[in-house]
Amino acid sequence: MIEAVFDRTVQVLEKAIMLRQMRHALLASNIANAETPSFRAVDIDFKATMERFLEKAQEAEAAPLELETNDPRHFTVGGLRHPSKEGERIVFAAGDSMSISNDNNSVALEQQLGRMQANSTLHSALAQLLNWKLGGIKETIESSARTR
Repeated sequence: MIEAVFDRTVQVLEKAIMLRQMRHALLASNIANAETPSFRAVDIDFKATMERFLEKAQEAEAAPLELETNDPRHFTVGGLRHPSKEGERIVFAAGDSMSISNDNNSVALEQQLGRMQANSTLHSALAQLLNWKLGGIKETIESSARTR
């Protein structure tokens, strides 16, 4: 029932927002360690991670669901299994800065600040889309209640 209200769009937006938040934390860590000797910048490959998530979601939709049983007296009903989160992985990318300072630090501060700004803008856009989607769900529920 709840899946009918919170459709795949909400799930994808939720995952994208979570990844943007994780990426923000990584970029902040890169910036904070700009002066740390031998620090290597890391990043999340957002596109590859979302592609993997969408592939797993499609596989889960296509696969028949099964009920889990933990007692031999339980009935087996073909067709119901909750999609597993196994195999859901975040794809990390090494910093693509080819310049390494004298102290072996690979953080290009201007590049990291630019990425953080772009990531913040995309995070805000995703949050607005989710807000719009949830507002539509809320309106549907309220209009349904008014017609009764």
